[in-house]
Amino acid sequence: ERSVPERVLGGPNGERFMTDLRHVVQLLHQAGATEGVGPTAMANWLGRRIREADRDSENEERTRRLESDARAVQVITIHRSKGLEFPIVLYPYAWDGYIHKIGVPVFHDPDHDHTRTVDVGGPGRDLDQHRKLEKAEGQGEALRLFYVALTRAQHQVVLWWARGRDTADSPLSRLLFDRAPTGEVAPYGMKKARPDAEVDAAFRALGPRVSVERVAAPTGARLHEQSERASELSAAVFERTLDAAWRRVSYSGITRDAHEAPAIGSEPEDEGTTDEPDSDFSIAPRTRAAAGPPPVALGLADMPGGTLVGTIVHEVLRHTEFDATDLAGEVDRALEREVTRRNADLGNRADVVAGLCTAIESPLGPMVDDVRLADVARANRLDELGFEFPLVGGEAADRSRRLDVADVADLLDAHLEPGDPVLAYAARLREPSLEGLLRGYLNGSLDLVFRHDGRFVLADYKTNKLSGPEETLTSWHYRPDAVQAEMRVAHYPLQALLYSVALHRYLRWRLPVYEVDRDFGGVLYLFLRGMSAVERISSDGHPCGVWAWRPPGALVEALSDLFDEGRLP
Repeated sequence: ERSVPERVLGGPNGERFMTDLRHVVQLLHQAGATEGVGPTAMANWLGRRIREADRDSENEERTRRLESDARAVQVITIHRSKGLEFPIVLYPYAWDGYIHKIGVPVFHDPDHDHTRTVDVGGPGRDLDQHRKLEKAEGQGEALRLFYVALTRAQHQVVLWWARGRDTADSPLSRLLFDRAPTGEVAPYGMKKARPDAEVDAAFRALGPRVSVERVAAPTGARLHEQSERASELSAAVFERTLDAAWRRVSYSGITRDAHEAPAIGSEPEDEGTTDEPDSDFSIAPRTRAAAGPPPVALGLADMPGGTLVGTIVHEVLRHTEFDATDLAGEVDRALEREVTRRNADLGNRADVVAGLCTAIESPLGPMVDDVRLADVARANRLDELGFEFPLVGGEAADRSRRLDVADVADLLDAHLEPGDPVLAYAARLREPSLEGLLRGYLNGSLDLVFRHDGRFVLADYKTNKLSGPEETLTSWHYRPDAVQAEMRVAHYPLQALLYSVALHRYLRWRLPVYEVDRDFGGVLYLFLRGMSAVERISSDGHPCGVWAWRPPGALVEALSDLFDEGRLP
């Protein structure tokens, strides 16, 4: 009535859009028919499907369809082809009549109103009879599927015949040679071998609309040419030297020894968060200073710690719409899904939801004009942005060059001004506890990248407890100098440097005109417990629980070049 097809097809990429539109309409119709819902509920259903698209990417019904299948070759099962038509049907296996061996027969019992029956009684005369019944039913089904395949074609059917051990029991052979005058087709082939001339004659007898092409293999031909045999056989000798320093490494791998983590290889055993301490409490030194913000209760103070909790919180934030009208409901649903999936206990669920909502609605500091996560729409964020890039050439590494973590410290000394919060950390990069020599690939995942005022900001979530085991966790533990101490102890500035290079390369590859000083907005480390204060507090304009740093563009570019080229020893 609204001439939608005509209007859509008349526009740019009309056939592509029309195919997608029909696809969405079909899914909505199916949802409406299945769930019995109206237009408003179907719109909500579609919204949920869009938000969950990244977690349901393998659903065949939601795979994007071809613009047009007019020229496509479709490989499809006979069962699924029922009710469809195709211009030409190619049926290459109609000659194959292999019958699978039957262990436990499943059949329709003729002595009991053809009830579907499973025989689990063991060996005996009945078992043999029941196996014959199942074979007969299977052969009948094969014949029906053969009929379906033949009748899908609008113009032409192409069949193949190959004489083999099981050809006689195939539906094609039985239809040609084992059909009674009354029309019934035998369940098994009456003759195991048919001469080629007899097969030709049977096909040609079907009428003038059937053409037969016979393809004969050359005399003496083999499927594989026989290679010349070696006169002597000997075992190969491995003569080259393995590069034991080559590996796929991440920030967690580089700092593993510094954190006293177990050596489990160059990659994590699972996809959980690996950049937070296993311990519930921080090991950073703490001193009670008179200066600084007063202690304020935290909404997430009682939430347990550890890597599992960190993983759950990361997933909750990943699947939460920060700007949702009902933020608490959004967080609660995501939290319920994650704790159920991982069978975890985060304590009082209402307190966790309220604490996360408070953190999402907390200002992030002057570097980003006090914007909140709650101000970031889904269109302006990327969650869990994975990366992997080569170090000093990757698998094609130049052995004359090398890359050491200490080289990063040299660049910090060269590019950072006195007073920069990361400059004091440079000395720690020269500690022997860090994985020094790097060769291979660097991989990782950026928790969040969001766009603010035309710039792209990198954010990393942390759930660390910055208190001792006997202390009550308050906002005082997340004052700026305490957060800075935790960053230094946990080697998080190194992580910030690595991830800054990853984002720098991502933007460089994807923005038409990219300038690091203009487009890269800096790094935020969000210690979520400290951001869950029930009262808004800050120190010198800097909110508690937030570490912010904007590296100089020249440093980011120099780091990227160092990872590419390394240094001559």
